[in-house]
Amino acid sequence: MTRKDVATMATGEWLNDEMVNFTIGTMADREMARCGGTQPRVHFFNTFFVGKLTAQGDGYDYNAVRYVSFNLLYGL
Repeated sequence: MTRKDVATMATGEWLNDEMVNFTIGTMADREMARCGGTQPRVHFFNTFFVGKLTAQGDGYDYNAVRYVSFNLLYGL
């Protein structure tokens, strides 16, 4: 993360992916700590996942993200 990334937190600025992913990562870390290191009840996807899921523009492309959900389901 750079100062330029942090500057996107200013009022009236658009957040960039790095800041959103940092915040999501922080939330995921807190959830893991809350669960004591066991599998948390929630999962946080980063912005890359959302971009892949909606890449077609006219709905969701589940095949594009199938590998992610498979790996999460089976703990890979």
